[in-house]
Amino acid sequence: MDWDPGDFVAAAGLLISAGLAWKFVVNRVSSTTHRALIGLAVLAVFLLLWVELAVGLFDSPIAGD
Repeated sequence: MDWDPGDFVAAAGLLISAGLAWKFVVNRVSSTTHRALIGLAVLAVFLLLWVELAVGLFDSPIAGD
């Protein structure tokens, strides 16, 4: 792996954003079911962004250069 400081900044930004989003949900939503669903959505967005930044999941070879 050839990581540069920007990679670590991006990872930290994603982790901090996901953590703050979860904290906001916990403070604002009282229903356990809604917390769980929103938490899963936050996790899904976090993982999709992480994978996209890691390997370019959404870079389609069909789209061209």
